[in-house]
Amino acid sequence: MAIRCDNPFLPIDIIINILKRLPVKSILRFQCVLKEWKDLLKSPSFIAEHARHSAQERPLLLLYEFSYKRGCPSISLVNRKMETVEVLSIPSIDPFRCRIIGSCNGLLCINVIHDQARSHNLLWLWNPVIKKVREIPLTTNDPMGRCEYGFGFCGIVNNYKIVKFYKQKIRKKKKDQHFHRIKYDRVEVYSLSTGSWKQLEFEFGAIEHAEILSQAVNTDGTISWLLISIWNISPIIVSFDIATEVFRFTQITLDYGSFLGLDLYSNKHNVHYVTEENSGSRFIGVWVAEEVASESGKSLRFTQKYRIGPMSGGLRPTCIWGSEIVFRDMKFKTQMEDPRCIFYLFNLITNEWRTFNCSADRDWCDVYNYEESLVSV
Repeated sequence: MAIRCDNPFLPIDIIINILKRLPVKSILRFQCVLKEWKDLLKSPSFIAEHARHSAQERPLLLLYEFSYKRGCPSISLVNRKMETVEVLSIPSIDPFRCRIIGSCNGLLCINVIHDQARSHNLLWLWNPVIKKVREIPLTTNDPMGRCEYGFGFCGIVNNYKIVKFYKQKIRKKKKDQHFHRIKYDRVEVYSLSTGSWKQLEFEFGAIEHAEILSQAVNTDGTISWLLISIWNISPIIVSFDIATEVFRFTQITLDYGSFLGLDLYSNKHNVHYVTEENSGSRFIGVWVAEEVASESGKSLRFTQKYRIGPMSGGLRPTCIWGSEIVFRDMKFKTQMEDPRCIFYLFNLITNEWRTFNCSADRDWCDVYNYEESLVSV
């Protein structure tokens, strides 16, 4: 794109290189400088370039907090120095009946329960920095009950998609004891480019006795979930190719302890899990997945890269942020203890810990990877 100016001071490439480094609020103000700048800053190529730079150079943590006393949530962005850089305005939704499904290129996918009967699962796509929201339409036969979701982007088809697993709780009886298990019976995908849902083919037998454990992870055009079986069979990673809309199942041959999670480190799938040693000490193992060729095609091979510990039994990993694992302290606190929610960050390169405290009057808080973007919905 050529920018016309009577006395150009800088070539367009240098202008783009400067502007892509700015936060979104500054870019929005610069749209008023020249019409040519406005066209440039709204072009898909610049928006993509700015998003890539933000993810690499200005990664943020999105801190989601809420308080029953105040009756409203708080969403803020935190930088590498653990400084709050922005407090975001939240759309008019009931904070106690919504959850963040995922974050991708500055967009948040939010699941909103429509009423107290939990009869509908509404979805919103929201860019909180540029304050753009899109409500995703319901499917024609959306049933009651809870669903599991995944949200991601694929550059090959330049499209965002949401995957929805419908599940139902089935009551079973075994040896005079009643127990429940989860059954998945339908999978659908929503395409942002077409604005519509469609049902997908899925091999439900592969996950017949398994339940989705981790929040979905999006990387390299795939959305992945970690599942564990109620019969203690090896965990399974279910991956969805956004471009081809094909699922792949990968069984993990790892022993695992009381916690298992799926996350990303260096844009690769990871399994971090807990193992209890004979001495009673607790460790976190970080296993990095590498794609290797096999007789049946490509498969994932996991190698343990890090082992952290011994550590407190109350710490649970929530996400991997650059080279740091973010842990939340889940230990029950008495009235005499500090009521603030505390996050612990462990640097995988330096082996150093640091802490971050949430507000004192918050009853719940969580964190997500986030980067600012100009991506609209």
